[in-house]
Amino acid sequence: MLVAQSKKTEREQLLKAKELLQAAKGKILGVVLARDEDRYLARALKSTAAFCDEFLLFDHGSRDSTPDIMRDFAASHPQAEFRRISHPRESQ
Repeated sequence: MLVAQSKKTEREQLLKAKELLQAAKGKILGVVLARDEDRYLARALKSTAAFCDEFLLFDHGSRDSTPDIMRDFAASHPQAEFRRISHPRESQ
């Protein structure tokens, strides 16, 4: 029960920070450049979804399920864009 309250408080703090940044006309852009990171990627995206206004998701030749995780996240979050790239300089 205490853990659930702690996570709720943390989420409330993140949402408050987002509100303050938006009031100041700031935006938070989440940028992910990943390769073979399926083990942690879904959790990382989920934990940042509450406070990022936009996401740019780039996969650099993954051989695991990283592109699928990014694609699914982008499909369920209209503020997210997913691209597969062959070289990191293509992430511009």
